[in-house]
Amino acid sequence: MTTGIKDGFDLKEWTSRFRGLVDADAHASRSWRFLTEAGVDSEQLCGLLALACDFSGNPASKLIENLRSDLLREARNALKLAARLEADREALRGYGSDLPEGLIEILAEAVSRIRVCVTDARKLFSKHKMNTTFFLALLIASVQE
Repeated sequence: MTTGIKDGFDLKEWTSRFRGLVDADAHASRSWRFLTEAGVDSEQLCGLLALACDFSGNPASKLIENLRSDLLREARNALKLAARLEADREALRGYGSDLPEGLIEILAEAVSRIRVCVTDARKLFSKHKMNTTFFLALLIASVQE
């Protein structure tokens, strides 16, 4: 998990402060021990808690937005790659039998897969999906495992 300086969120600092609060409270520290003794990874738990907290000014909100922006930018780059592969595939058609068998079909399949993955990624990384609720669901799934 990124603790990026550019986004102003320091996971180590947040974890230290959070763990201090947990350790200072008898009920919270008992629950924390129960979770970690049951096999829940404490570092993952802290990271997901930071991202799942929904309050005004949460520094992790900016981290989520930066992550979303980076992932969406990569999805746009993948679409550019798909267009380039499609153009290369069309250009290669002129070579006919000099090409390895199945190359044109493999390129077409690659283009199709990239476009499907980008469509799925755009849905997953939208503001309506990738937000504190998304990370809360991951937190719950992690604890349930």
